[in-house]
This record gives sequence, C-alpha cells and structure tokens, in this order.
Amino acid sequence: MQRITSTRLIPNTAAPKRGFRILVDAQWPEGLSRSSIDRWIPELAPSDWLTDHFGHDRTRWGTFRSRYRRQLASRKRRALLTNLTDLAIAHPIILLTAAPAETINHARLIAEALTRPAGT
Repeated sequence: MQRITSTRLIPNTAAPKRGFRILVDAQWPEGLSRSSIDRWIPELAPSDWLTDHFGHDRTRWGTFRSRYRRQLASRKRRALLTNLTDLAIAHPIILLTAAPAETINHARLIAEALTRPAGT
C-alpha cells in the first residue's frame, strides 16, 4: 500500500523528518545542505522553457499544469514516477521544491501523478 506523499517548500525542511525527502527541482537550491535530503531527481523538474513561461504567475497555472502533466507522461519521466511509487510503498515520501508558492508548483503535480492510477 502506498504511503501518503506530501510536498514541502525548501524553507520548511527543518521540520521533523517524517518521510523520505526527495528534491524534485532541476537546480540545487542555494543554501540547502546535502544532508537535508535523501534523493535528488532533477529529471522530474519541468523543462526550462515551461518553467520560464510559467514564472509562478497564478494566471498561467492552468496552462502550466496541463503542459507539465504531458511532460510527466513521457516514457523517461513515467519510469521515474514508477520508481517513486515503488519507494512510496515502503516509505512515506516528501517531495521538496524551492518554488515560491506552496499550492501552485510542480511538486504538487508530481504528488498527484503518484496517487493517480496509471494512464489517467
């Protein structure tokens, strides 16, 4: 059975460790120590073009969400998501991102993809 997947912004990594912490950003955030995460998977981050286009502008969230979901459906990213799903069976996982907004970021969409049945 899959454990609950949660997301957390980088400034909150000092909270008590309640899961396997996975950084899902393309770039390593400034000031983040290697000991504060368990794994880094930069390949799950949105493309540079999509990130630049979105710019964390709430008015572009719908477009970002649909385009990023298409990116997550690629063979390579699907395989990474499958590996995370397998990991989540054994450990609760926490997806970490340095995104400025807690509710509109790619880590949330990854968490949704992990809890959604394959192919939906």
